Amino acid sequence: MQPAFYTPETYETSCEVYRRHMSLRKKGRHPLWIPQPNLQLPLEYRRRGTQVGDVGIITEDGAFDFMFNICAPATSPTNPSNLPVGFQPIYPPILPENEVVVLTEHSARDALTSRGISKQAL
Repeated sequence: MQPAFYTPETYETSCEVYRRHMSLRKKGRHPLWIPQPNLQLPLEYRRRGTQVGDVGIITEDGAFDFMFNICAPATSPTNPSNLPVGFQPIYPPILPENEVVVLTEHSARDALTSRGISKQAL
């Protein structure tokens, strides 16, 4: 049974709550609830992760749905075989590699929690 104050219009999904809270802290323009790549993508793509030139869609559930990379050649192992007709990569890439800034605010072992939750060793 839902509480009396519940209405479908006021209900937020987990990814909407996450996006709202991260946006309030200015932690990304489109914070991703599911940041890891789709496990059905080529292994090469999953190893390298999202790169400059990746074209895709941010899904309703907060994932990045990769389609292709506009900077990579059609023969790249990360690009699918069904590229748009007449596909030509942008070469050189719009941003030279030395102009791409990569920052890490949190390590893979960090836990992000609210005030009422703490992390304990098992």
